[in-house]
Amino acid sequence: MRVVTIAFLTIVGIAAVAAVRAEQGIAVDGACPAGFDLAAASSLPEGNWADSNADGSICALITGETLVLVDNGSQFLPIAGCPPLLTSGFNLIYKGAVPADRNGDGFVCDKDLPGFRTVEIDNNVPFNPKPY
Repeated sequence: MRVVTIAFLTIVGIAAVAAVRAEQGIAVDGACPAGFDLAAASSLPEGNWADSNADGSICALITGETLVLVDNGSQFLPIAGCPPLLTSGFNLIYKGAVPADRNGDGFVCDKDLPGFRTVEIDNNVPFNPKPY
C-alpha cells in the first residue's frame, strides 16, 4: 500500500510541475514555450544556430518585425556567447527579459535580416576557447 501511495503522489507531483511550467510558458520535454510554434531548424533563416540540442527542431515566434528562435529543449541552457560574428552576423546585446532569453541572463544574439527587422536567438552557443 505504501508503494502505491508513493507512486501516486510522485505522478501527481510530476503532473503539477508540468502544469506550472506550461502555465509559465516553459518548455516541458522538448515542447515549445507558450506562443511559439515548432519548426524544422533548417526551414528558417538562422534556425540552425538556435538548435542547441541538435535534434533538427526549434521553436519560432514572430513579434512585430522580429523573428524569435529558441531551442525546443530545456530552458536551462548554458550562458555562453553568440555564433561567430564574422560568419553569422549575430551581435550580443542586452535586452532584459525577452522571449529569446531562455537562460535568463538578459542577453540575446541579434541580427538584421532582409524581410524581418531582426532575428533573435539566445546566447547559448559555446565559446570557442581558441582565438582562431
